[in-house]
Amino acid sequence: MIDFPTYRIRRMSKLTGLIGMSLVCLLLLTLSGCGAPKSPSGKKIGDLSIRSIVHPGVSLTGKFKTGYYAYHDDNRMTLMLFEGDEASPEQILIVRMLWLPRGSKTPVNRNATNASFKHIVFAGDDRSIVGVYGGGGYYYPKQKPGKDRISGGIWDGAMELLHASKGFADRLGRVQIDGNLKVTRDDAKVEEALKALESELATKLGYKVMVQAITGSDKAAL
Repeated sequence: MIDFPTYRIRRMSKLTGLIGMSLVCLLLLTLSGCGAPKSPSGKKIGDLSIRSIVHPGVSLTGKFKTGYYAYHDDNRMTLMLFEGDEASPEQILIVRMLWLPRGSKTPVNRNATNASFKHIVFAGDDRSIVGVYGGGGYYYPKQKPGKDRISGGIWDGAMELLHASKGFADRLGRVQIDGNLKVTRDDAKVEEALKALESELATKLGYKVMVQAITGSDKAAL
């Protein structure tokens, strides 16, 4: 077994602040809907926080500074972000927005889900060990799909380990994910990168895991 990449212990005792924020949001929802959310507090663009729900204080951090997205239609797009060298990344995050939130017309709460996530973690000196986490949550883009560049935030996403190669040590269990992302539109690059990733995962896992987007009227692969 190997050590899972880069854990760090955090103090997560901010209950009073969270309760206050929840009460404010509840009041706004009662009056008119909570409106367009601000970016996750304290998160720089590309900084992603993945915190274990079952093991308090255990987290995996990533700086996803390189990212692209593919436009499907005015409501759907696929984001793909890389930590480390784009050609051989340490982590990959895939976000599929399934519908576009409508600002104050779309309630924002912990049960809101408009996106699916896949998070791929590579380990080992030669990246031969891999784990694939998956789940869903809320993604709020600040620009409409189709723009050259889009920034947005992930809110209260939840994931768990779905696939793992031999030797992958999962110390997170079920996780919560949030952070701020910025991506550039490049439909062809996303399609090529997803195809290459699917092939790489099949080699390292010994079976196929669908990560490619399905174009046309079909839904994106989850």
